Amino acid sequence: MLSVLDGTIMNVALPTIAGNLSVSSSAVVWVVNAFALAQTMLIVPLSTYGDIGGFARIYRTGIVIFIAGSIACALSHSLNVLVAARCFQGIGAAAILATSQPITRFAFPRSMLGIAIGIQSLIVSVSTAAGPAIGGLILTFGTWPLLFWINVPFALLSLALSGRLPEMPRATHRFDWFSALFSGAALALFITGLDQLRAPANTIFFGIEVAGAFILGTIVVRRQSALEVPFIAIDLLQIRIIRLSLMASFTAFIGLNAALIALPFYFHSLGYAAAQTGFLMTPFPVGSALVAVVAGRLADRYHAGILGAVGLGIFAASMALLAIVPEHPATFDIVWRTALGGAGFALFVTPNLRAMVGAAPRHRSGAITGLTTTARMTGMTTGVALAALIFSAGGGTGSGEVRAALWVSVGLALVAMAISTLRIESVRELRRERAGPWS
Repeated sequence: MLSVLDGTIMNVALPTIAGNLSVSSSAVVWVVNAFALAQTMLIVPLSTYGDIGGFARIYRTGIVIFIAGSIACALSHSLNVLVAARCFQGIGAAAILATSQPITRFAFPRSMLGIAIGIQSLIVSVSTAAGPAIGGLILTFGTWPLLFWINVPFALLSLALSGRLPEMPRATHRFDWFSALFSGAALALFITGLDQLRAPANTIFFGIEVAGAFILGTIVVRRQSALEVPFIAIDLLQIRIIRLSLMASFTAFIGLNAALIALPFYFHSLGYAAAQTGFLMTPFPVGSALVAVVAGRLADRYHAGILGAVGLGIFAASMALLAIVPEHPATFDIVWRTALGGAGFALFVTPNLRAMVGAAPRHRSGAITGLTTTARMTGMTTGVALAALIFSAGGGTGSGEVRAALWVSVGLALVAMAISTLRIESVRELRRERAGPWS
């Protein structure tokens, strides 16, 4: 919860930090970007290394790093030191996120895996929704360093409780440091390159960074065939349901983030103030939280292809309904449409993740975590860049541009829904191989 919360709680504090440290608003954004970038670069290496070094050990190490990073952030008196401390804190958060899913797989029986993943999804949704509210509440009674100090006692409690984690088998193959460095660099270049599309767009740097990411990524992918156990689990893509689920996840998260970036501007164009816009965004994670655990229970009984298609259909319908609201809608009309979108997306995410985790061999739990997390994070980053590109092409963030972004989100959700339905054909295959959640 803390590792997710610290990704969103800082957003409301950025103006305060900028004023306190006497830096520009564009520079202070790196307080958020540094944390996210460190996570993105290290999720795959840490999840892969977990199969070798032990997930519980990496999890505990991540908590220690997270505590040290939080203290360093709280004691920072300059932007450079704060950004460096946030990078360090992001390393700890990456270790926690990279190992939580494999640990869950070993802690719960297979028959309860969907419920377990649903609980994780619930925690993520609640943490995401609560971040800005908790941040605003803390800043009402204290200064911004308190946002970091408050992590320490709860993280120490987590460290103490981690002694009860289950024993998990370890792999014996060597860790490929070359692939770790090059894959991390490729992801960093891809993400920072897409960020260049934000207005004012810098197409030259965008081209250079994305090309660099493609070259490094190609080198890493070609290297995998020579490894005893691939660093990036390309071999798992031979399992049909994993391959299709990853495609559906990547496409769906592009559509999700394109919509989430567009909606605040949309609500502003409809005449709502900033505080009201925050309120109108809250129903989405609330809807996700309410459905997450139920979706987990359903995922243990029904095929992910069916549940995912239904969920994405609901999400697409909600975005379409938001795109056609009148110029002066009733607040309730926006609230229920936004909540419906969150509920629909949760009905897709939890079964989709359960299908991929259940289809991967148990000794490759870290590898499948790397794949699922990379698909989600790159999809979300691509969605942000896509929204920025739509706004740049339209010349602003007016009602027309925002509605266009919502319709693009609808189209992407429908594509992901079509991919989800293709998975239904693989039920018989997975039953025969006893590799999936129906075994």
